[in-house]
Amino acid sequence: GTLLALSMHSIGNAGAYGTHSFTVTRSTGHKTLCLYRAKAYAFRADAAYTNLPITGAMRGYGAPQGFFALESHIDEIAHRLNMDPLEFRRKNHVQKGDWDPMEMVEEDGVWRSKRQFRSCGLPQCLERGSAAFGWGKPFDRGDGKPFRRGRGMATAMQGSGVASFELGGASIKLNEDGSFNVMTGATDIGQGSDTILAQIAAEALGVDMGKIIMHSVDTDSSVFDYGSYASSTTYISGGGVKVAADRVRKQVLDVAGDLLDCSPEDMSIVDSVIYTPRGPSHLTVADIASETLYGKHRQQIMAKGDFWTDDSPAPFFAQFVEVEVDTETGRVRVTRAVNALDLGKAINPTLASGQVEGAVAMALGYALSEEVKFDEQGRVRNAGFADYKVMSTLDMPEMTTILIEDTEYSGPFGAKSAGEVPTNGMAPAVANAIQDALGVRIRSLPITPEKILQALDEL
Repeated sequence: GTLLALSMHSIGNAGAYGTHSFTVTRSTGHKTLCLYRAKAYAFRADAAYTNLPITGAMRGYGAPQGFFALESHIDEIAHRLNMDPLEFRRKNHVQKGDWDPMEMVEEDGVWRSKRQFRSCGLPQCLERGSAAFGWGKPFDRGDGKPFRRGRGMATAMQGSGVASFELGGASIKLNEDGSFNVMTGATDIGQGSDTILAQIAAEALGVDMGKIIMHSVDTDSSVFDYGSYASSTTYISGGGVKVAADRVRKQVLDVAGDLLDCSPEDMSIVDSVIYTPRGPSHLTVADIASETLYGKHRQQIMAKGDFWTDDSPAPFFAQFVEVEVDTETGRVRVTRAVNALDLGKAINPTLASGQVEGAVAMALGYALSEEVKFDEQGRVRNAGFADYKVMSTLDMPEMTTILIEDTEYSGPFGAKSAGEVPTNGMAPAVANAIQDALGVRIRSLPITPEKILQALDEL
């Protein structure tokens, strides 16, 4: 039951222009194969020009495609070996401290990996996710009825930003009332990044979130940021905010130390109050602001910060699902889903859970219904939502989301990403559950009723 080698060949349909096709197709292998330990790896990526519309970036960026193939294959291997798919994954998945086999570089004739997995909460994802789901316990399979039920699982990983590429900047200014203006180049597109970045600033500065005034990005005046993509905002942009906040805090404590005749290294800020080793002092952050703007220590307390790294820490994810298949119509319904995510420190658990559940909902459409269809001339045949089927809230399963906090010390307060990795597990988990329910393997997406009925006819 020990994996010895993994091989994948990814072919991407680029459309009329290359755009993101090479990097997306590359990610299909580079974000997936490193999930498992093996002695040897092989990956080939090809992108082909066709007469179809150009392609671009989408949530998951190549990883969902790769994980559908890999995690379906892993299940098949486990069944061939008469092993529990969960136990097979536990035996072979990556561990904390391992080096990424897909990030090899040559230096002086010696090949080495440039990326180490310093945090990995996948074992906890599998343990707590399987327990919450009841993996391995008896359940109603619906044998002999039109509705058949099965269970499946999948694991996945992603990255946190683009290593050696992205830069996140921030600037923070202390106002005379003890509040802080925080300006970043990051854009909140609905994921809640303004809240997350405000929390990071408040925690680093030792003040309540009500003292943080967030300013939306303005390209005329904002510091630079590469943008809200690649699961980078909390890790990269948050890293920039943390650096700026630490510098502002040091300036505040330097002034306070002079006023209190105390070493700044021995002082702290809690709820806007300056603390010395003896306890709370009579000074607040607002007092320091007044002193620096109107007193003897005249200066504008403010700082910029930026964060750049050659790393991209991986969040890990375990998906467990139960499906119900109508053998007369071929319709598949996911009735239960347990989502277990290792995201490092959860800066805001509520927002993180929302990210997970939104990604899982998106991935459910990817698994069961969403497909752009073209005619022979490359024209889209289902350009409206009457024909392009998107899942609604009525299609969502009963969901349980579990957050695993395996600290990533390179991230702000131990955080890494959460936004994309939950899109990677649903499709293979559903395919594996259908295999469990019906004994048929569906190898292409979306898994439509027509494909189910055809597979049943071929039994």
